Amino acid sequence: LTRAAWIAPVRFAGRGRSLSSPAPLTCEAKMQRMNDMNDNTFLERTLGIARPWYVESTELDLGSGVLTVTLNFERGATFTCGICARSGCKAYDTIWRGWRHLDFFEYNTRLEAPSPRAMCPRCGVRQALVPWARPRSRFTRALEDFVQTMADDGVPVLSVARYLGEHDTRLGYMLRVSMG
Repeated sequence: LTRAAWIAPVRFAGRGRSLSSPAPLTCEAKMQRMNDMNDNTFLERTLGIARPWYVESTELDLGSGVLTVTLNFERGATFTCGICARSGCKAYDTIWRGWRHLDFFEYNTRLEAPSPRAMCPRCGVRQALVPWARPRSRFTRALEDFVQTMADDGVPVLSVARYLGEHDTRLGYMLRVSMG
């Protein structure tokens, strides 16, 4: 038998793949793919950040155990009005804000970004919505959802606050506001 005639009919048991089909990635190839992804791209994917937003920089303070992720948006981006939810509003100006996020590994994580005010044709200049947080909140949606789930499961707010390193009154207020 020739080599080609021998390879074609042979199949791996249970995998339905012939020997001539592409081999799975080796550990080295997987590591190379991971190395091709820079830190910012990795964080954008794990945080769910999408265009026009992007991760501009990160800073890890090992002494205080805080990871600060700085976000920004592309020039000319449009936003959603925070009052009427109309999309396509151009940025009027920005103010830098910070949001507490879920811990990334064991590091207290903060997102910082220019929070745009948008020129809405219907409402005028209003605070635009950011995709990772609810209006007027200083916590990300992910952190708020985590705290809400813990509270729904009967975990005392003080215990959740100690776990997150936040003050219990801030979390209690956040829960009261989110419950309407």
